[in-house]
Amino acid sequence: MSQGKVVLVTGVSSGIGRAIAGLIPRHGFRVFGTARDAGPKRPLEEVELIYVDVRDEDSVRSCVQTVLDRAGRIDALVNNAGYTFIGSLEETRIEEAKQLFDTNFFGVLRMTQAVLPFLREQRSGRIINIGSVVGFVPAPYQGIYSASKHALEGYSESLDHEVRAFGVRVSVVEPGFTRTNIAKNSQVAARPLEAYADGRARVLTVIAENIAKGATPLGVAEVVLKALTSQSPRARYPVGREANSLAACENSRLRVSSTRAFENSFSWTLPDHRTAQVFWETLIQKKEGSHLLENRSCFDSVADGIYFEAMSYRRTYDTRSQIVIRDHPHHSSHDSVRRVFPFDLTDA
Repeated sequence: MSQGKVVLVTGVSSGIGRAIAGLIPRHGFRVFGTARDAGPKRPLEEVELIYVDVRDEDSVRSCVQTVLDRAGRIDALVNNAGYTFIGSLEETRIEEAKQLFDTNFFGVLRMTQAVLPFLREQRSGRIINIGSVVGFVPAPYQGIYSASKHALEGYSESLDHEVRAFGVRVSVVEPGFTRTNIAKNSQVAARPLEAYADGRARVLTVIAENIAKGATPLGVAEVVLKALTSQSPRARYPVGREANSLAACENSRLRVSSTRAFENSFSWTLPDHRTAQVFWETLIQKKEGSHLLENRSCFDSVADGIYFEAMSYRRTYDTRSQIVIRDHPHHSSHDSVRRVFPFDLTDA
């Protein structure tokens, strides 16, 4: 899917959207890009710019009709327009939450509903929704933004099941920290509460630090191109080291691992016996040992306290096989300790 195909990309003024719109024309696509205002500061070559406000039904339908009038067809939609919001959930006003959802989620719904009839009629097409790593892990002090991305994940997967019979496929691209201006352009709760000041400040610092060393927008654009051109597109495409590590944990259904990984990234490590028990029982019951050997980042992401408590808890299980994961890397007093997890491979 490339030569002569028409792609509509929302939110091309900067960041990931601009990188997508700049890359895919070089691979044979005709690209229409949208912006809310006069457009990008520097014009994008080979991109036909259209004004649209994804919060407005009439604006969305006018945009889609403009593409059809100029190109005669639409083959793919990339929903990228959106913004982030910083604030604890308690200090987030309902109106602020509604405004964010109106762009990040309902904007996607409007654009998709406007384009989908034409994709169905031609019985082919792609819809690529730009999600986020916080669409499948928690995001303290970005809770409303995270909720909008969780909603996008569920919507996209459900939509894919509904429209694949018409030759249309839906994928979510899930970037981790990316070097864009999203933090600078984010909105902040208008009525902050002093009780959350320290946590909020810490999150803002961590976000800024990780964005500075994150993936490039071009890297995300290349994954979007892959999703557009693949003969068998995947439902999800994590982008970046953190996103891939967390997705591996999530895909192995070890939710406790992915949750702890996020907590560890913010230095919120709260190991307890119940967590160790859940972690260990999941490993045994789900027969995920061999998968985890291929995704050692899952173990790297789990708090050391969970490991030691899990090692204690495992003694209640009958050991018939053992998998040596790796040397324990952090504590000099335990350099001789091996991470040895019992695992019954006979019926895995």
